[in-house]
Amino acid sequence: MPQRTNTLTLGTDRALYVGEIPATGWHCHASPVLLMGLSGRFALHWGAGLVETCHSALVDAGRQTVLAYMQG
Repeated sequence: MPQRTNTLTLGTDRALYVGEIPATGWHCHASPVLLMGLSGRFALHWGAGLVETCHSALVDAGRQTVLAYMQG
């Protein structure tokens, strides 16, 4: 099985992370975040019971979310 590689690239005003991210607890970011599920769908919990399954999502700065992966 090929080994997976995680890559973090930092620029003056931006960052790019390519790799697997484990499920998270509640958190928010200081800037907008573009999430892309290259290995499949993921679930975003937006609070108050709202959950969306996505291949990609744009999350606004300061918005609290939980990221989880879909099985299969």
